Amino acid sequence: SGVCLNCLRKGHVAVQCESTNCKRCNKRHHTLLHREDIKTDAKQGPVSAFTTKSSSVSNVLLGTAVIRVMDNVGNLHDCRALLDSGSQASFVSTSCANRLNLPRTEAPTEVSGLAATGVAYASHSIVLCVTSRVYAGSQVNFDAFIVPKVTSDLPINHGTADGWSHTQGLKLADPEYYRPRGIDILIGANILNKVMKPAIIHGKDGTPSAQDTLFGWALYGPASVPTAPKVVSLINVTPLNDIDATLRKFWEIESIATKRVFTPEEEQFVAHFNQTTVRLDDGSYQVSLPFKNKEKALGESKQHALRRFYQVENRLNRNPHLKEQYVNFMHEYIQLGHMSLIPQSQLNINSDSSYYLPHHPVLKESSSTTKLRVVFDASSSTSTNVSLNDKLMVGPIVQNDLFTILVRWRYYLVPLCADIKMMYRNIWIHEDDWTFLRIFWREKATLPIQEYWLKTVTYGTSAAPSQAVLVLQDIAERYKVSHPLASEALQRDFYMDDCMTGANTVEEALELQQQLLAVLKLCNFTLRKWSSSVPAILEAVPEDFRETQLPLTLDQDGTVKTL
Repeated sequence: SGVCLNCLRKGHVAVQCESTNCKRCNKRHHTLLHREDIKTDAKQGPVSAFTTKSSSVSNVLLGTAVIRVMDNVGNLHDCRALLDSGSQASFVSTSCANRLNLPRTEAPTEVSGLAATGVAYASHSIVLCVTSRVYAGSQVNFDAFIVPKVTSDLPINHGTADGWSHTQGLKLADPEYYRPRGIDILIGANILNKVMKPAIIHGKDGTPSAQDTLFGWALYGPASVPTAPKVVSLINVTPLNDIDATLRKFWEIESIATKRVFTPEEEQFVAHFNQTTVRLDDGSYQVSLPFKNKEKALGESKQHALRRFYQVENRLNRNPHLKEQYVNFMHEYIQLGHMSLIPQSQLNINSDSSYYLPHHPVLKESSSTTKLRVVFDASSSTSTNVSLNDKLMVGPIVQNDLFTILVRWRYYLVPLCADIKMMYRNIWIHEDDWTFLRIFWREKATLPIQEYWLKTVTYGTSAAPSQAVLVLQDIAERYKVSHPLASEALQRDFYMDDCMTGANTVEEALELQQQLLAVLKLCNFTLRKWSSSVPAILEAVPEDFRETQLPLTLDQDGTVKTL
């Protein structure tokens, strides 16, 4: 078919290919085409944990810690965590996630063998904000997949608080390390580099070592407590899909996909979007909140939102650096007109016909631009136990799935990456719906608390993702004749606000880049954080439009985070 078996690209054959060989056997074929010498009836899939019993293994301590985790209103909960360098991801139990009540992100993932349950399915993840009981001011944030149960109680067998000489006087991460108890959170190798400290203390043979961590000294290794029988636990996450299914998926992505069938609510959502969305004079889009029915009464939400504001304010006052970022974020919100003071005449209207959103910070240290984002809690219940999100329809996501986008992106000879700056906040909300997007805010405690309403598509509302994606699809349809390359990319190469597209020549890639910039500018969107392995692509945009974490010239092994 004219496709090179070594790089899966067209235009040459394997013997002429300059790409690297198979990473498993070093032969001239792509790693995806490599077949292991295994039985054909063996089921291949992700492996994360297994346990086995033995009568000859001494009692072993795994590193555990009691950590403090912040919930959705800023309260701290003591949770027990397992520090596991053998796991490639972090996990949180469903019961712990429910206690924390943090915003959840869809993240469908198969996890095999966790807690000896065979194949578990994690449908969501949350961002955990963790602080230390031992070292004041220490904090780390990370994503964790929600699973029914992380692992069995640890340690496997009950021991005693042995007075090993080398651990005397240490501030232990888990003071009751010897007592079997549940594990709420597994902290994997993806975050351990931020948790572990260099200091390690080793004792005599048969005694555990002490590792200094962000949460205190964690004990791991053999313990001189006689027990029988023994259980060995191993936890490891390996996201390895079936090789045949992976290859089949690769060849199917260019075929015409079967049109997805919408649910009745999704059809109603799209119809509402088409009927109520308008273009403003400056080219911006304006949408309306998609209520499920005409009855919009929600109940009283003002007092609860006010209590939540005081809690967040107290948290900010304890952390000046966090407060500075938060204040700057909200100041920008006001300066750009994305929120404004509510007129005096609208302050004391019927509480049932309005809604107040609590808000809180979410940190993303990996971001090269916005480290902190303020998220608004539209799932906060009112006096009638109903939230704004309960009243809103949830629409379809009509973009391609992430795997399809990534594999097609790998096919391009000239790959491009970028993202839309403030995609949600550049889509306006109809003024009739502002009353359902009220918040409390003041920059410092000496000022009076003021009420604002949000005027753009808002993080935390269930309708926001679909509204934003449908706007991009509408842009693609409107400009498919005048900007055909941009139109095609908008339809199939965007995952939310992230663009992963490309071309097979530099000239075509530059034309695609210019079309995307132009067509999105017509709608008041800015495409920034450009990255590419081809310097000419970066040179075509101003420096402040480029990904700041990426050098202009990439070597063969250069990488950049795209999502």
